[in-house]
Amino acid sequence: MNKIRPHIIKAYNNFRQVKKKKPICRAPFSNLYFSRTGHVLSCCFNRDFPIGKYPDQKPLDIWKGKQINTLRRAIKNNNLDYGCSVCKNELIYKNFKGIMAKHFDFLEPKSKYPVMMEFELDNTCNLECIMCDGSLSSSVRTNRDNKPKINTPYDDHFLEYIKPLLKKTQLLRFSGGEPFLIPMYYDIWDTTIKNNPNAHFFVQTNGTIINDKIRNYIASGKFDIGVSVDSLNKEKFAYIRKNAKLDTILKNIDEFIYLLRKQENDRSVIISCTLTRENWQDIPDVLEYANSIHSQIVFNTVWDPYEHAVHNLQSRQLHKIHQFLSGYDVPATTPNEKHNKTMFESQINQIHNWYLKNKDYENRIKPLDNLSTSQIKTCLLKRIKIEQQPKHIVEKIHHLFDVINNEPFERKKLEIIYKYPDPQIISVIQNWSFDDILHELNEQVKSS
Repeated sequence: MNKIRPHIIKAYNNFRQVKKKKPICRAPFSNLYFSRTGHVLSCCFNRDFPIGKYPDQKPLDIWKGKQINTLRRAIKNNNLDYGCSVCKNELIYKNFKGIMAKHFDFLEPKSKYPVMMEFELDNTCNLECIMCDGSLSSSVRTNRDNKPKINTPYDDHFLEYIKPLLKKTQLLRFSGGEPFLIPMYYDIWDTTIKNNPNAHFFVQTNGTIINDKIRNYIASGKFDIGVSVDSLNKEKFAYIRKNAKLDTILKNIDEFIYLLRKQENDRSVIISCTLTRENWQDIPDVLEYANSIHSQIVFNTVWDPYEHAVHNLQSRQLHKIHQFLSGYDVPATTPNEKHNKTMFESQINQIHNWYLKNKDYENRIKPLDNLSTSQIKTCLLKRIKIEQQPKHIVEKIHHLFDVINNEPFERKKLEIIYKYPDPQIISVIQNWSFDDILHELNEQVKSS
């Protein structure tokens, strides 16, 4: 078990705006996240430690099951080694503003049922965004990948299984694909509104679709809407979000805001901005737009595909981006502007942490220049203490080295493996399929 150091936990808890500081993350005690593959998670950032799978297990059984209780015990002990690497890294770098765990602090856990559920049930989508892949968008899968449709594991029984939870839950969040193109979501909304009229809904949409049925849902006063806007440059927006037009999105945002404000004064959409290599210079403009319509902004991170991600750029490039964004003077007069400034500063901190991490990696692999490929393998085996690993891990890593030896860019792939911390190397070897490991290495080689 690898706990976060107590002084870091204390500093983070002092940063949190909650009275009860334990546990460090409320997600496993409050939330169920239903992913497209049928795997059920505690949050969307922890995909390495599923707590169950549908239809193998019913949702209520997952909520009471062995896996989620294992994760809960770990979190209670400040152990983030059960798939919580995203938050663990932010804690280590003391980027408290960027820690995803704090987004669950507003939830008040109930032991008998989740107070929040998140749905990512289908990849049906009308866009082919450059940072997306076929598992997230049916259009990408059909037109870019030339692969058949992915069938959702969520059958007609799913709605019946979650009905008891829908009657109790306080907040339901929906993503996709494109949520407004997924029929099962409409069934969930109708069922929840009928049986639990006080429940709130949040829908993250690409903003391309609005019709009378959607207008009626929003007019109920229980829906909040998030819309993706990555650039205010029409050509760049159209390139990033293929099949979408910026003018249409901005027009629909105006209508969403109008409908929301009919129910409650000064409500607005939430602007979701995804940082990529293509749009980092446009981030200040998107922030200004969000402020102009009195909207909160959130920033998303692209981890993969690597050719559009920022986190894997060379340190000198990250330094350039950090310097550019740090030079922007962010207004903070209203509460909304203060929130957006905090989000913007969190994004800048994240970029700075990537810079430090990648600079450290670049410094660590410099000595490899003087080593042969065979010597790099020996160093890796020594680092992960191969003689102490279980037999199946030893066999798998030796097999991996043998396969890499017969492929292009052998040395580059070994250097990529070398950059990861020892526990992460072991975790990937243990939990990933061989094909997934090789695919990941090839993708990173491609983008380097």
